[in-house]
Amino acid sequence: MTATAVAQTSTMPSSTPLTQSLGVEDIWKNPQLAGPTLSRSGKCLAATAPNRGRMNLLVLDIEARKGDLLTSFDDFDVINVSWLGDDRLMFSLGQNNSPTGPGQFDSGGLFVVNRDGTNFRRLGASGAGGGRERRVHAGHFYRKDVDAAWSEIARYSRDKGAVFAPLAFESDDQTLQMATNKDRDTMAVYRYNPNEKKLGEMIASHPRCDMGEDSQGESVPGVIVNPFDDKIIGHRVESDRPETVWIDEERAKTQRTIDAALPDTINRFQRTPDGKRLRVTSFSDLKSTRWYLLDEQKRTLEELGASRPWLDGKLVEQRPIRYKTRDGLEIPGYLFLPAGYKAGTQLPAIIHIHGEPAARADTFGRGFGFIEGQLFASRGYAVVVPNFRITSGMCNKIYTAGFGTIGRQMSEDHEDALKWAVDEGFADPKRACISGASYGGYAALQAMVKTPDLFKCAVAGLAVTDLVYQNTSLETDYVSSEAAVDFWRAIIGVKDLKSQLVRDLSPVNNAAKIKGAVFLYAGEDDIRVPMDQVRRMDKALKAAGNPAKAFVAKAKEGHGFGKLENNVDLHTQVLKFLDEQIGK
Repeated sequence: MTATAVAQTSTMPSSTPLTQSLGVEDIWKNPQLAGPTLSRSGKCLAATAPNRGRMNLLVLDIEARKGDLLTSFDDFDVINVSWLGDDRLMFSLGQNNSPTGPGQFDSGGLFVVNRDGTNFRRLGASGAGGGRERRVHAGHFYRKDVDAAWSEIARYSRDKGAVFAPLAFESDDQTLQMATNKDRDTMAVYRYNPNEKKLGEMIASHPRCDMGEDSQGESVPGVIVNPFDDKIIGHRVESDRPETVWIDEERAKTQRTIDAALPDTINRFQRTPDGKRLRVTSFSDLKSTRWYLLDEQKRTLEELGASRPWLDGKLVEQRPIRYKTRDGLEIPGYLFLPAGYKAGTQLPAIIHIHGEPAARADTFGRGFGFIEGQLFASRGYAVVVPNFRITSGMCNKIYTAGFGTIGRQMSEDHEDALKWAVDEGFADPKRACISGASYGGYAALQAMVKTPDLFKCAVAGLAVTDLVYQNTSLETDYVSSEAAVDFWRAIIGVKDLKSQLVRDLSPVNNAAKIKGAVFLYAGEDDIRVPMDQVRRMDKALKAAGNPAKAFVAKAKEGHGFGKLENNVDLHTQVLKFLDEQIGK
């Protein structure tokens, strides 16, 4: 099969006339299709689609092109859809626009339903999200068989030194694939003999990005294995742009064919459960995600559907960048510039900080940084979405440099990202704002405290304002986990979370130092960052004689807004605030 032999067909209309006007609702409204997955026979497709303001379960008969919505939830989104055989589906409920769960209310549980909508059952309850546990110290154990004794094969500290993370056994049930950064700066995948406790050959690595698992224990792309025979057929890495390298020549040839038919996009494929066709996922920074079926015998590439086709023609380039910190780290990030930008023009600038803070939240074409970067750029702003020390997934040097630096060197990284944009000629240093949510909200407020003359304004959402309260109050969803609290002790760099240093690093205690304008927002049911902190920050700013220009609080919203009307209202107000502070 050659690239020229692939004909594209489309029987599901998914395009709209191209324009250059990006509306607030455009960027925030639910996709028309998400997460399509084929049944084992390949005859039906399950996905989620908008209904009653939420993403609900859709089943489509591919041959008949007939689809049926099986659910009609209006408080939660259907997520994690999977097939159980060819006639039954399982799914759970959540909130698409909330990073950590909806908040102080039950998310509904786990459900099963037949593909025709009958025999609907709730299998059990699920919680509201809860804290993600990360142990600063971790160990892994192994035994050769059920009769053998357990032995420890790895112990390490995630805040310093080498990390060892078992991934999976190979088909011989003796050889273990393991990710480690021993004697290197990024996590690479090796073969490992657990009986001899000996590291073997390296089978996947990247000079700038982790593979297999990142330094804090989260799974990331790495080795691609043929599910039928466990043979390694390729490697995948989440670099500035996603990269896939095929070892298997047949798959490499298929990749070239698809890339030729769908140019200028990231294209991934997998064989359908019936083995007869390939499902292709295609996306870029400029184009909405689309899904196709590739029939190798008929040499046709048929579009199944698109995620947000109304965005095509309205998006700008997401440019990978590298900036240097004052102490020598080289950190990646992204830059968004307005359409038609002329080189040398200094624009009002926004430094947009991701949350968590240890997770790598922003990737190519995905994430809140992408969404808000596109929205702000469409209004004429230069937007820098930087990573910073303690962001995982890139290299151990960047990750471990973040421990014990929150509010200090970590904040200096945000300052250095602005300096990079100014030095490169993109940003007007007199018209800069800092924005973010969760940790990003903390970072925005802390920047206004630490460097009151650097940023004219801050947009602080879902913001940690009191590090003592955040890590000691049982109102916070993860405080009952000693492991999670230990992780935060390491990030702050203290043993006593009620120490004076922790109080000094809390913006709520330093409102009088803030000179510029502040915009606050929060979800009333947030249990990751309880809203009381944001209320107290609002009161502190008023007491200091510099009240927040706005404080948007939404009922029945958690750590992130899930309802379209709330996101549209919030970001309409944010854009007005930015225009008043740095846009004129």
